[in-house]
Amino acid sequence: MSDKNQWKPIYEKIIDSSIVDKLLEVAEIVGSNRKAHVFCQRAVQDLTGSLISVDGRFGDQTVDAINFAVRSGMAKQLRMTIAHYAANYIQLPVSPS
Repeated sequence: MSDKNQWKPIYEKIIDSSIVDKLLEVAEIVGSNRKAHVFCQRAVQDLTGSLISVDGRFGDQTVDAINFAVRSGMAKQLRMTIAHYAANYIQLPVSPS
């Protein structure tokens, strides 16, 4: 993992570690935490209607929105939506059948 794709202390405030795992996984794939944060912020907006900024900055508002989604039973959908945005970003090749 490069220096920019790493654990951030603010991740400790996220109440579901599987969300943190997904952020770190996506950051590794797309090459930066900031891009992974953007995907997460978009996913939270889509799922909850939250008005958080989609700017890649990961602060208390983003954490609060993530935790709201988790408490609302949306952890699985959040992880899937983050992964969906990442897959579209890198446009994964499809192997022929």
